[in-house]
Amino acid sequence: MKHIAILSLILFNSASRAFAQHLDTSAYAILRFEAHYGFPEQSISATLNQDELLQIEKMIVQIIQDHNKKNKHYTIDISKYKRQYIAALTPTGEKIVWVNCFCDSLGTDWHKEMLIVEDGGKCFFNLILNLKKNNFYNFFINGIG
Repeated sequence: MKHIAILSLILFNSASRAFAQHLDTSAYAILRFEAHYGFPEQSISATLNQDELLQIEKMIVQIIQDHNKKNKHYTIDISKYKRQYIAALTPTGEKIVWVNCFCDSLGTDWHKEMLIVEDGGKCFFNLILNLKKNNFYNFFINGIG
């Protein structure tokens, strides 16, 4: 029984590494922490490691799949979106990530500056992920102008 558990752990880690190796780093940017993006007071800047980036990607895919099941006429194809991440560590030790998603960068250098728009419909949405609790909140899809 012990050998089965170890083998399962090895297979899971191998699968995670294989997925991480295929993580499209051109599809996201990690930006500088700014306190006003919905982070709790006294949060501080945090870094993201490869495992956390993998967790973020998996969470986003699942959130969008769930969204698409509930909203058949307003679906999102996440493969067409770029993403910006800002990570913070809260005073209670939780790592949270503000995720900004968009299908049009509007000519900005989105790898360096936060893309903020009004309206734009489902081409622009954002949410906050709590990596410690493996949940999300403030999922917001922009309205149509």
